[in-house]
Amino acid sequence: MNKHTSKPRIKNCWKSEIQNSVMKIINIYTNIPVTKRSPFILLSLIEKCWNKQDSIYESKVHYYVTLAAVTNYLLQYVMKIDEGYYQESRVVGMQHSFLYNKRKSGGYTILTAAVDDNPEILQALVEQILVESEKVYGELPHNIEIYSLLTGKSIFFYPKICSVC
Repeated sequence: MNKHTSKPRIKNCWKSEIQNSVMKIINIYTNIPVTKRSPFILLSLIEKCWNKQDSIYESKVHYYVTLAAVTNYLLQYVMKIDEGYYQESRVVGMQHSFLYNKRKSGGYTILTAAVDDNPEILQALVEQILVESEKVYGELPHNIEIYSLLTGKSIFFYPKICSVC
């Protein structure tokens, strides 16, 4: 229970809500023609799709700090997409999508965004991506970059052939 209210809080429920909102935003944004994309469009999507239910956060301050951080890092994330680096979006599970880039030297890389950078959650996400990418592309990616929308850090995974055995 929160000592300021009588309602119980679900730990990290807000991360799941943000992830849902972010995936909606990214999926809509990546379906807009590149020539029509802009930071203004992204900010409009955040305004439209963001869950404004501040009661799931630890406090109003936490809500606004989280919104500011995710907005900042989401703008940086879509800049990577808009550089033309990544060509296609695939949905993995209910809360994630990823983009891929064919490498000139062969193979491909994967980029995705995540709100929760808990190692167990990231490992589960990587496993989902590996299974999906093996199924779709017939081979494993050279690397997977998971961009944290809470910290702005990129976490890299370099899969091995036995990763999906």
